[in-house]
Amino acid sequence: MNVQYYFIGFDTTNSSYQGNYLELYSASWIDNRYPVYGSCGDHLHNSNSSVRIAYANLSINKQPNYDLFILWMIEFQNVPSYLLMFIPSIPNPVGIYFDTFNASCGSTFTVYVNNGNCNFNCNGNCPSGSPKNFMLSVQNNTIILQIPVMVPVSGGTSSAEILICGSVGYYIRSNGSAGSFSSSYSTTIAPPSSGYTFFVLMAVIAITFTVS
Repeated sequence: MNVQYYFIGFDTTNSSYQGNYLELYSASWIDNRYPVYGSCGDHLHNSNSSVRIAYANLSINKQPNYDLFILWMIEFQNVPSYLLMFIPSIPNPVGIYFDTFNASCGSTFTVYVNNGNCNFNCNGNCPSGSPKNFMLSVQNNTIILQIPVMVPVSGGTSSAEILICGSVGYYIRSNGSAGSFSSSYSTTIAPPSSGYTFFVLMAVIAITFTVS
């Protein structure tokens, strides 16, 4: 999926000023989903604080008889649907929100480990675990998502083949409708040493977002 946010800023006053850079701030959301009452999305509330979500170097020379219009377009490219819940929710006039970690809206994130003796697919009987936290960081203008995972593997396994399954719910505030997207991804994590046997898989899944 490609997720796009558009922001339009304007100044039609008779003021004059010069500037060398732009900053884009947005009101932040707070999530009081514990406990959850009512329909999906009801737990999202606008907070009084603001967060900087973008900046750019741009020379501006605003004259009294000028109208200034600025269009921002922020795009997250090629995002698997099971990662949508980790993208920061930005207020939008349409009122569409990704419902993060709310089981009643179908948002789940589960990591399965193949122990060689299980049904290795989403909703199968392989040992599994769900992360309780994650960390987003920016390195060299690139967004890095790190997800710590710990899965007890009964009987052990010598290879760390994992399957990431996610279902992300969305909520449309204007009409109260909701739905979900689902997808999965499998990979093998190299063991720390040859012949190592996992009884508890501890790993950090690092995912790089492509952003323009």
